[in-house]
Amino acid sequence: MAGSNIVHFQAFMVRIFPQGRSWNLYESVTMNIYGKASLAAFLAFASVSATAPVAAAASPQQASIVDVQYRPARACSPVRAVEKARWAGLRNVRVTDITPRRVVVSGRGHRGHWERMFFANVRGCPQIRR
Repeated sequence: MAGSNIVHFQAFMVRIFPQGRSWNLYESVTMNIYGKASLAAFLAFASVSATAPVAAAASPQQASIVDVQYRPARACSPVRAVEKARWAGLRNVRVTDITPRRVVVSGRGHRGHWERMFFANVRGCPQIRR
C-alpha cells in the first residue's frame, strides 16, 4: 500500500513538472523549506533556554544605574575653529591646515582681502595670532 502511494505521488509530480529538472527544483525547494523551519525552531528553543536564567537573575533590588559623563573634546575641532573665526569677523571661512599644535583657518577679512587665523590645537581653541 505504501509503495503504491509513492508511485501515485511521483506520477502526480510528473504531471505537474513534466521536465526532469523541475522535479529537482521541487525537491530543493521543499528541503530548503524544511531547513528553514528547523533552523527557526532551533533558534526559538535556544532563545527561550538562554533568556530564562538571565530573567531569573535580574531583580528590582539589583537594578544598576549607569552614569554617562560628558567629556569635552581634548583638541580643537575644525568646526569650532571655523565658528570662532566667523565670530571674529572673517567671511567665507575654511580650514587651511591642521597640525598637532595648531589649526589654521583662512577667510575674507573686513576689507575683502584674505586673512589667516591660527588657533592652538587644544581644548577651547585659543587664538594664537591673526
